[in-house]
Parts: sequence; structure tokens; C-alpha cells
Amino acid sequence: MNIEGTELIAEQYIDALIARINTALTLSDLQQAVEDGVQPITGQLEIIAWEIQMLSPLLALLNPPTIDPAKIVTWITDFITAQIAPQVAAYHKHVAQLAALTAKVAQIESAVDRARDRINDAAGQISRV
Repeated sequence: MNIEGTELIAEQYIDALIARINTALTLSDLQQAVEDGVQPITGQLEIIAWEIQMLSPLLALLNPPTIDPAKIVTWITDFITAQIAPQVAAYHKHVAQLAALTAKVAQIESAVDRARDRINDAAGQISRV
């Protein structure tokens, strides 16, 4: 039994896709199953490969340096480059996204208010019979 979020891959999804492929009766059904099913898997593979690439520099940090000051400075620099800098970059990206999204939400609210006023004005201009 897997705890939610600990499953390595979506085995049930892949098994269902294989079953769908195995039961395809026409080339069209087979093509549709492949188009529908493989794209999410390909996307997941790309994300996993990217995460491995981003995390692999951390492996070198598992071995702390000896008492050699030059190695200590190199280790600290590598730590900053591999661990802290990407997190700070992500922080700045999220702050910018939050600001941009907040501004867009305000634009949506303003558009809704204008539309509501426009619709109410139009409704008021309809004469009663």
C-alpha cells in the first residue's frame, strides 16, 4: 500500500492505458489511445529528467570538506550555487507571478463591474409592455 504522494510512477494509469491499447479494435482507436495516453507520460518524463538535472549538484554536497580552507570555501560556494541560489531565484519568480496575477485579478474584477453596469443599463432601457 502506498501513502498518497509516495508512488514512484502512476502504475494504474499506465496499466489502464495498456489495457486500452490492448482492446483497441481499429487503428483510429489505437491512435487515439496513444495520443491521449502517451503525452502525459512524456511530460512526466521531461519533468523527472529536469528535476534530476537540477538536484544532481546537491550530491557533491553530501561529502563535507576536510580541514583544508580552500576546500571549505569551494564547498560553501558550491552549496550556495546548488542550493540557495535556485531557491532565491524561485522566490523572486513567485513574487513576480503573485504581483502579475494580483494585477490581472483586479482587471478581471474591474471588467466584471463594467459588464454588470453595462448589462444593468441595457436592461433599464428596455421598455415595459
